[in-house]
Amino acid sequence: MGLSAALSEWLGERSGTFLMPADPRSGHPHRTSRRRRTRLNADSLSREHLGSRVRITRQYGYGPHSVLGELKRIAHGQETTGLDLNVLGEDLHVEVEADDEVEVLTSGG
Repeated sequence: MGLSAALSEWLGERSGTFLMPADPRSGHPHRTSRRRRTRLNADSLSREHLGSRVRITRQYGYGPHSVLGELKRIAHGQETTGLDLNVLGEDLHVEVEADDEVEVLTSGG
């Protein structure tokens, strides 16, 4: 590995770049960063939940067994699955924008 590649890798780690679970169709990991946003329908989350922070520790798959699935259960006051959901152990913040879409934003970076 050349110096340039090593430096890029080090900077990638420092800037919060991480690998999401592999795409089930292709098997290739999704490369993203902590600043990436995931949108939910505003209807999916109860109003009193908005603005609260949620600790996510490990991601398992998609659908109901995912970060968003767990957030929906928390928002509706349902019993959570206890999944360890991993977004680098960051606190996530739920916000509503003018278009009434809910965004899940990491607090890091």
